[in-house]
Amino acid sequence: MKCRYCRRRFRAHPRTRKAQKICSRAACQRARRQATLRMWRALHPENVKVHAQRNRAWGKAHPAYWRAYRRDHPAYYRQDLRRRRRAYKAARSSANEIAIGDISRRKLAALEALQGEGSSANETSIPRRIALVVDYLVWRARSANEIAMAPEAGAGG
Repeated sequence: MKCRYCRRRFRAHPRTRKAQKICSRAACQRARRQATLRMWRALHPENVKVHAQRNRAWGKAHPAYWRAYRRDHPAYYRQDLRRRRRAYKAARSSANEIAIGDISRRKLAALEALQGEGSSANETSIPRRIALVVDYLVWRARSANEIAMAPEAGAGG
């Protein structure tokens, strides 16, 4: 039988051989548990919300807990700091890409609208098309430069 995750052959446990689809390797078992948890959370969103609210309430009741924990566990603090920086950078990058995509689609839609309205006899639409193309290209170059020159998250501190 082949494992669903690593695709290696494995011998299923005799009692569960009909149902077992994943080998006993630690990575495959971790992936199986994560998939099961994702499915459970998708099926029980109300429970996930209640759990999050309970955690937030506990955090407000114990505001100094994490500060003290990070002070007492510097390895955890460094690891968590790296994780949070990666998450922040990914979210910022994603937001920039979404904004750029939205603006690009609007500008290109304006160009497409102009294409349909004029014919070769209509000379005034050509300068408008050129102006929109130039506007789009200038905007695209400027936004690319702004993203490239954006400072790294947490570079100053």
